[in-house]
Amino acid sequence: GNVHQYEPPTGPQGRAYQTLRPEWLSDLNDSTIFPAGETAKESGITTACSIPVKSEICNPSILAVVMFYSREAMPFDAAKLSLAGEIHSQSVLLPSTSFMIA
Repeated sequence: GNVHQYEPPTGPQGRAYQTLRPEWLSDLNDSTIFPAGETAKESGITTACSIPVKSEICNPSILAVVMFYSREAMPFDAAKLSLAGEIHSQSVLLPSTSFMIA
């Protein structure tokens, strides 16, 4: 895989980090919205969702942004974004200890 790192508010990761809100993208062709669009196109990725992971007991409160990608074209789905929001809201319960998601 490729590593892409963006400063907020660039890219879905940066916007999720800055706004603390999940973001659903079903059009990855606009490089101003999704800077890794060319890589996504080469990989066949058509949909992306970014979810901020935060904890109210850590400083800073945001720990990470998790990205989900799909090669299946998925138009915006309020139920799936709601589920992402639920994951986000439950992430505040994470302990302040260090952890790794593999």
